Amino acid sequence: MEIEGVCVTILSVGQKKYRTYILVTPDMDGLVLGADWLSRKGKVVWDFNHRRVKFGERGMWIPLRPEKEQNSCQVVTAKTVAIQPNQEMDIEVRIWRRSPSEQPKEVFMEAGALTKTPYIYKGRGLLPARFNDNRLRILNAHNTSCKLNKGTHLGEAERLSKT
Repeated sequence: MEIEGVCVTILSVGQKKYRTYILVTPDMDGLVLGADWLSRKGKVVWDFNHRRVKFGERGMWIPLRPEKEQNSCQVVTAKTVAIQPNQEMDIEVRIWRRSPSEQPKEVFMEAGALTKTPYIYKGRGLLPARFNDNRLRILNAHNTSCKLNKGTHLGEAERLSKT
């Protein structure tokens, strides 16, 4: 997993606030609390039957929220690219993970316009079962060049299941 940087933020857990360092990756769009972070908070009690957690002896029970089961995933540019006027090209894209343990699956990307970039269109494509090193066709239908920055959201792709 590629780490792009570190962010210092205040993390609210129940009614407590913790100054925390968070690693930033283009591979995920969620938050994972590591065992090292949890162990520094003292005693942590997990109650999976009731879907809750408690920090410390006198801590309040905090409800756990399940991740929604999704059949789609986010596709973003892997690098900053410049697309010349009235040209198309294959660009490198990444698929976001929802968790570090998630296994890659083939995904299908439908063709269409990018929502925040006028005159730029993504091609229809089947992306292989991997998070990195995927390619997708992009068209610049304008008479000026266009730059897509690394991490530009290209849309959602549908995960394919084997039948």
